[in-house]
Amino acid sequence: MRQALMLKYLDEGIPSERTVYRIMEETGLSHRPKRKLNGITKADRSARTSDDRLKRDFTAERLLEKWVTDITEIPTKDGKRYVSAVFHLST
Repeated sequence: MRQALMLKYLDEGIPSERTVYRIMEETGLSHRPKRKLNGITKADRSARTSDDRLKRDFTAERLLEKWVTDITEIPTKDGKRYVSAVFHLST
């Protein structure tokens, strides 16, 4: 497509990638694939929710009094890897 546009618009220079996408959209030559959902969290509406013990108060009076964590999935060529960070909150 880019080569065809370059031949058509010789005097205007090389078309940008965005121009190529726009023209392909206009002519119906492109599609937008559906996003593949591959997260590790599965919604379970019937599951019991945890109590909000912090109540959005992320300060702590003493060291190591409050802890928070999160987990992230990282796709690698060897398979999925998981990283979990654990932080203690303090003032």
